[in-house]
Amino acid sequence: ARIQAFNDDIRNWIQNNAGRTAQATYVIPTVVHVIQEDATEYPSDACILNQIDVLNEDFQAINADTALVPQDFKPLIGNCDVEFCLATVDPQGNPSTGIIRSIDPTNANHSMSQSSQMKALSQWDPTRYLNIWITKTISGGILGYATFPTALTSNPSEDGIVLNGEYVGRN
Repeated sequence: ARIQAFNDDIRNWIQNNAGRTAQATYVIPTVVHVIQEDATEYPSDACILNQIDVLNEDFQAINADTALVPQDFKPLIGNCDVEFCLATVDPQGNPSTGIIRSIDPTNANHSMSQSSQMKALSQWDPTRYLNIWITKTISGGILGYATFPTALTSNPSEDGIVLNGEYVGRN
């Protein structure tokens, strides 16, 4: 029922905004929580910034691989008018780089079942920030995962994206 209500809301928004021409880009403050085994900075800040660039290219339809889209689907390519940027202010109003590194010596092989605990320890307000967690690896060969939006789960403590650190950045 929640998924149906969510889908209905999206359909209603699309119908009510059809023909809308002037659009402002919606900026999404993003915080990247890097969960590390030790003080080694992996992935580097440059690699994380590169990943933010990749997200922006993908969501703004300016990534190079849009040329590979089959001709029949090219008319469906669209700019989502969103921009991800690292948060410059933390939840308490203090300056931030948007990259938060935490040491967890047990993080050798993160599993999805550990996600709730990891998120509870470090999540910033999901109504104000997109939370991304980067772990060294995720068990089972998973590149990353995310939860449904809060409107579907009614559990804001689960909002966010978890990425396998081996696959962060352009390469």
